[in-house]
Amino acid sequence: MNLSKALSPLCRSAATSYSGSMAPEALLTFLMTGAVDADVGVLLRYAIEELPAPLWAKALADYDLNLRASMMKHIADYAVTQRLYLTPEMREWLSVE
Repeated sequence: MNLSKALSPLCRSAATSYSGSMAPEALLTFLMTGAVDADVGVLLRYAIEELPAPLWAKALADYDLNLRASMMKHIADYAVTQRLYLTPEMREWLSVE
């Protein structure tokens, strides 16, 4: 799977507020499989709760519609499972009630 260049800014934005880093490859693994590496869990949760939906949308825009829908489902499922706060904008983008 090709790594979208737009994943890097999302990872850097998440790492700005926390020490550590989230490699774009780790984010792509999560987006493709729903599996979260323990070393990026905190940054991933922060990214889902705090980063704006348009940044997420741009990060996923390079992927085809079906794959993008699957990736968004992984994000939504993880947010619900982890009981993350989702902004109204993120809820709408992910279609989470």
